[in-house]
Amino acid sequence: MPSPSPSHIPAPAFSRQAALVPDTGPQPPRRPAFPSNPRSSPAVAPPKTMINLLDYTLPELTDWMQNELGEPKFRAVQVWQWIWQKMARDFDAMTNVSKACRERLAQCAEIRWPEIVTVEQSSDDTTKFLLRLQDGAEVETVLIPSDSREGVRRWTQCLSSQVGCAMACTFCSTGTMGFERNMTMGEILGQILVAREHLGDTRPDWPVLRNLVFMGMGEPLLNLKNVMRALESLNNDKGLNFSPRRITVSTCGIEKGLRELGESGLAYLAVSLHAPTQELRARIMPKAARWPLEDLLQALKSYPLKTRERITFEYLLLGGVNDGLEQARQLARVVSDVKGKLNLIVYNPSEGDPYKAPSPERVLAFVLMSPFDFLEKYSRLLFFYAIPANAIVLLSLRSAWHDFRWNKMLISAIVWGTLLSIYVTLRVVLQVSYLKLFLLGIPGQIAIFLWFRMFRSEKKENSNG
Repeated sequence: MPSPSPSHIPAPAFSRQAALVPDTGPQPPRRPAFPSNPRSSPAVAPPKTMINLLDYTLPELTDWMQNELGEPKFRAVQVWQWIWQKMARDFDAMTNVSKACRERLAQCAEIRWPEIVTVEQSSDDTTKFLLRLQDGAEVETVLIPSDSREGVRRWTQCLSSQVGCAMACTFCSTGTMGFERNMTMGEILGQILVAREHLGDTRPDWPVLRNLVFMGMGEPLLNLKNVMRALESLNNDKGLNFSPRRITVSTCGIEKGLRELGESGLAYLAVSLHAPTQELRARIMPKAARWPLEDLLQALKSYPLKTRERITFEYLLLGGVNDGLEQARQLARVVSDVKGKLNLIVYNPSEGDPYKAPSPERVLAFVLMSPFDFLEKYSRLLFFYAIPANAIVLLSLRSAWHDFRWNKMLISAIVWGTLLSIYVTLRVVLQVSYLKLFLLGIPGQIAIFLWFRMFRSEKKENSNG
């Protein structure tokens, strides 16, 4: 912030009082209240900075308590459990910690949560918090509800990792704010403590808050150090104890840190794709597109994944921008070579946004087209498996050759030959995809099956006669 001009600097507190004293002429000199020699002035101690214990991982807290307070290792584990599992905000609540240790902690440390500014709740119970950090910066976090088959309510929390964002994606309201600073580990995890207290989630063995997604304000991989420390603390079984499969880190495509996140195994990966081509991606995500889409996809092909782990591709449908059928086909081809799944999100515009929501008809068309073309790479196998399947059905008729009249065999051959010629014509001449050929051939499969059933029935009748 620029420094204020002299005209904006407030007058000293004593100036108004001095102006009210009548002018009585020269005054005798007064003795200064303090000695004029600065060396003899008493030193004023600067205010003591309190350490926020939320900013310490368990190993860091252990080292600090051993070196600074002379406490044993188990004492740090006790304090850690009080902070993260029992959500203590005061050292006096730590009843199994010695009184002397609590007093020493209170002298140099604190447990500082983010301050709740506002809480907004929608009709489906989605809850948004506006939180104020120590320096006055404000961030948002959101609780998203879901119900299990048994009707049990569970929650997912969307976490912020930066104050503002430097990526400037054109459809993102946070991108218009610009970047202020990275959030500390304590500020990132403090969002979870606020949410758990709001939900009354006090049982670590049966948590109500089940899933965490780093999809709030900021780009997590641009705050890699603090995000990785937060993930390590989340995975600690003596603290919040979140499984990696319940944590998802979303990135718009930052090359630095992507491999490190994958090799850590601390969370699942989501990629904000939002465009199937480099040109469209550069238009709506200009800074993220500095890493070419082709290079990003190549990196994702070699991204370390566990056995059942998949990369989530996030695709925000913007009305008239990236929601066309051609984009659906391009998207299917782009992500088909990566072990992943697709998460389509309908854009929810607010006043003044440059984009609009897609119509329900375009959303439905996009949804239907995406999986259809996503299977294109596997359809050739389906098509060529269908040919020997039909041949086997026909060859099985040879065992009853002498029982069939020639006209029925001729009709069967004509049906098979007609289907095959249609296949070849559609594929070679009209360039119809293999998947569509397979789907079009289903009636032919059914016809041959019915002919076969009819032949078997007639054979049994002849044998009984």
